[in-house]
Amino acid sequence: MNRQPFEQYFTSIKFEKLSPEEIIKRSAEHFNIDADMLSKPDRYHKYHYPRWHIYLMLSIDQYLMLNHGDIAKYFKRDRTTILHGIQQLKQQMQIYPETMEKIREHHKAVYGHDCYLEFMLIKMLFASEIRSEEHTSELQSHSDLVCRLLLEKK
Repeated sequence: MNRQPFEQYFTSIKFEKLSPEEIIKRSAEHFNIDADMLSKPDRYHKYHYPRWHIYLMLSIDQYLMLNHGDIAKYFKRDRTTILHGIQQLKQQMQIYPETMEKIREHHKAVYGHDCYLEFMLIKMLFASEIRSEEHTSELQSHSDLVCRLLLEKK
């Protein structure tokens, strides 16, 4: 049995550079929803859960390198909302193993592969912050709301 070295396998995969608009469009197709509805203020579960997935995809895309403020513009929201959505999905990944599989399926539907997805997700899950340049006024969790400024002073 001939096995390709990891480097050859990794370099043989075609990495497609997608625009944020294309990622949103492909994601909407994957979730079978209208892409225009993603930027509407509707809080119905049918839209907010896919939004969280898309926020995550846009934040970990290795070519775009978007910060939460940049992502927020595509959804007509503020960056705290983006951070909150990613935090919600992050918590679900830690509690529900099937969430990781749903993210993997979404990633494959958008990019056609998932070869660097796990590295990016592990990095995100175990990093103290998703993006160090993000400075929001608060860090939201299920149990409490903690002022980030107080945390940074300690």
